[in-house]
Amino acid sequence: MVKARKLPSGRWHIQTFDHGQRKCYTADSKKEVERLAALGLIEEREKANRGKTLEEALEGYINTCKAQGYSPSTIMEYTARKRNSYPDLLQKRVDKIRAQDVQEALDKRLLEGKSIKTVRNDWFLLKAVLNSYVPDLNLSRIKIASRPKRRKMLMRQSWAGDILKAIRERWGEEDFYLYALLTLFAGLRPSESYALKWEDISPAPIIGISNDTKYKMGTLSIHSAKVRGLDGYSVKSPKTEAGNRLLTVSWSLIEEMKRVSKSQDRVITMKPADISYRWADIREFLGLPEKLRFYDLRHYYATTIANSGASEEELAARMGHSTSAFSHQVYVELFEEKQERVNAALFMASDSALKESKSTSDNSKDSKAVI
Repeated sequence: MVKARKLPSGRWHIQTFDHGQRKCYTADSKKEVERLAALGLIEEREKANRGKTLEEALEGYINTCKAQGYSPSTIMEYTARKRNSYPDLLQKRVDKIRAQDVQEALDKRLLEGKSIKTVRNDWFLLKAVLNSYVPDLNLSRIKIASRPKRRKMLMRQSWAGDILKAIRERWGEEDFYLYALLTLFAGLRPSESYALKWEDISPAPIIGISNDTKYKMGTLSIHSAKVRGLDGYSVKSPKTEAGNRLLTVSWSLIEEMKRVSKSQDRVITMKPADISYRWADIREFLGLPEKLRFYDLRHYYATTIANSGASEEELAARMGHSTSAFSHQVYVELFEEKQERVNAALFMASDSALKESKSTSDNSKDSKAVI
């Protein structure tokens, strides 16, 4: 802000320029004139913002998200929603939009057959923009159908071998096969697999010992992901610090990767877009559930970890989740089963001890009776 200037009269004066408009403020104290100038600047900018159309407001919001470092995929999603989700509101000034207009726009999306999840995401973006540009607009009564909770499609242990066999038979031992290996046995997201380089993999095995049994392990350093943006694919850092992790994996997995990969730099060079139709082929060939995504293969890795007795914190660290609460939310079924096993073990232990104590007590009574 322009500094306040003291006038010969002893009063204080500030002159501001914003969007070509000059404003003058005068007060008895420097603090008061600065306060008035700040309020005036806010008022002028609110007037300018209120005169924008929703399309301009959405564009401004998206540009702010870009400057804040939002992921390319998020920017693409916001841009698509700006283009497709609110056609009847785009050219309307934000200060003329009513809560009823918002409700009608969202209801129309549902009538068009859009999923509840899609309409809810439309609403979250629109709400964020309107709160920024017209904060006094009351949107508290907007109603969106609740998104039904559905259980995560978890991988059955028996599917992993069938999937790998089918991939080898139908697509050969190449990058698609490597994708499946890394997703099943290292829990990598497809974007993380695509960014993985050989320099991120330990060159020699680490020897571990458990119950007098030796085994070989290797490490994968996960610190980037290759994601699609407006200008194609690019390598980015993980969205959260939890995405940076050092994973231990079976050395046999690394040996298999070295045997199959033809690349000297990145482990995988196949275009990520090629996964979709190849996975659809495998899913149909094996008769797997239609809703089972290739991404869901990493749940096999999570299931293996949970069944080993690992805690939710350990699972979160390996899966790259920011909190263990998120891991519990995603894999609640696994921990429910684990809790059931704990309950069963406690029941068996207490039941056995009680029966034994009763048996001992009865034998004692019989002995006293004989005496």
